[in-house]
Amino acid sequence: MKNILMAIASCMILSACASGGKGAFSGVVVDSLDTKSFDIDISSDCGYDCKDLKFVVERRGTGSSKTLKGVKIMAPCPDGEKTCSRVLGYKFNDGDDEYFITEGGKLTITRFGKTVLWERGDWEEAGGAGQ
Repeated sequence: MKNILMAIASCMILSACASGGKGAFSGVVVDSLDTKSFDIDISSDCGYDCKDLKFVVERRGTGSSKTLKGVKIMAPCPDGEKTCSRVLGYKFNDGDDEYFITEGGKLTITRFGKTVLWERGDWEEAGGAGQ
């Protein structure tokens, strides 16, 4: 059953990329991180390979949520290579707050350069940085 679900998810991502993100499968969740304070879903209109992403951040306890835009941070390419696939993390902003999630599942929120929250989270089975 898990293989069937993975095949369906892959097809959805490929379909969204092929259509430029405008098809029926736009907004595919590419990663999900659960921490003590937040549930974060990371989605893209054109699948996992896009760098422009949407983050739905839900605060545990209150259930309040907001949608933010952000980017995928990629490792630098070795000399001579034009494309790289290693994700270092994700970055997105909410006013003065900057959220950074590492590939290891660490969430850091900074405000004016000072850390206001640091939590380790668990990646859900969506593929992406945590897998």
